[in-house]
Amino acid sequence: MKGRFRPGGSKNTGMNIFSKLTEKAEELLESFLTIDLWRLLLCVVIIIAALLLKSFISKCLFRFIKKRLTGKGRAEAVIDELIDIIDRPIRLVVVTAGISLCGSILRLPDALRGIVTRTVTSLLLIAVFWALLNATVCVKGALERITSRTAAHLDNIAASYIVIALKAVIGILGALSVLQIWVGDITSLIAGLSIGGVAFALAAQDTAANLFGSITVMLDHPFELGEYIEIDGVAGTVERMGLRSTRLRAPDQSLIIIPNKTMSSSNIVNWTKIDRRRVDMTIGVTYSTTSAQLRELVERIKAMLESRDDIRHEGIIVSFSEFGASSLDIMIRFYTLTGALTDSIASRERVNFAIMDIVTDMGLSFAFPSQSVYVESLPASGTGVN
Repeated sequence: MKGRFRPGGSKNTGMNIFSKLTEKAEELLESFLTIDLWRLLLCVVIIIAALLLKSFISKCLFRFIKKRLTGKGRAEAVIDELIDIIDRPIRLVVVTAGISLCGSILRLPDALRGIVTRTVTSLLLIAVFWALLNATVCVKGALERITSRTAAHLDNIAASYIVIALKAVIGILGALSVLQIWVGDITSLIAGLSIGGVAFALAAQDTAANLFGSITVMLDHPFELGEYIEIDGVAGTVERMGLRSTRLRAPDQSLIIIPNKTMSSSNIVNWTKIDRRRVDMTIGVTYSTTSAQLRELVERIKAMLESRDDIRHEGIIVSFSEFGASSLDIMIRFYTLTGALTDSIASRERVNFAIMDIVTDMGLSFAFPSQSVYVESLPASGTGVN
């Protein structure tokens, strides 16, 4: 009966496949054993010679390159970088040439000849992509040299990201190229990877958002390592910026980790890049101060600030601002010479001492929170009020 399940069917199929593989291996082994012994020994000598001479051939080639390029005024640094890029790939090419020569000498059957041909092609491709990977190391220095002559800026973080991206692209292209040699058409494989990539992207949206956030911050360049920044009320010194998060060291030495997607969508205040700090203060004198004394106090404080050489003279404001609950308030504003926090603290302290000297010299007093109680009348004696 058609479609009837036969016990042991899958077992028989497996045995058939194993038998076919065994027969194929036996055929290849018999073909290999028919090769003349002198051909095998010659191939062994060629492989050993290639392994021993690969460094010598590489050095001879580099001497030739230096001799030809140095005489044309080329920079020695560029030549050294070129040698670093192609040194090991050239050695691999020498060994690959030995393997290819051995394949020709052995006169292998078609099956083995195809394996040797694919192996040689794969090794040559690996050498090419190996050289490209080595070339990415020089990209960072080249980008920094280019941007140093222009208004653009590229820091170590951005250069590292570019190198990592280039290495990933070159590695993927190299792997697909070698895979195509052995498998053939990889269109269906790429399509399957694309579907899997979509599923993976959906499952890793948060990671992707952090990655693109880091790229956005890198391109916008709002801060550098070691600078003091503030993000949505959180402040600290930038210690490290990775692909997923940025680490800040707070003034109390606690470590703050902020996702890069938050960095790219938040307001960032870079306190290190400011060239000055604004200092605002308010002092209050007692209500016993007359208007003439108050005018004189305002003028003397303003003259004191304008005569100092440790603050900026532009932007100074000294004004009688308002009648406070228990004091006559004077608003004072000035700017420091630098953006350093220590400069702001020191300038505020020196100005405070100078204001105290002025107030003391004028015989005035600073006000402090107080409350006066006025009693219209006292109860008469004998009314029974205790």
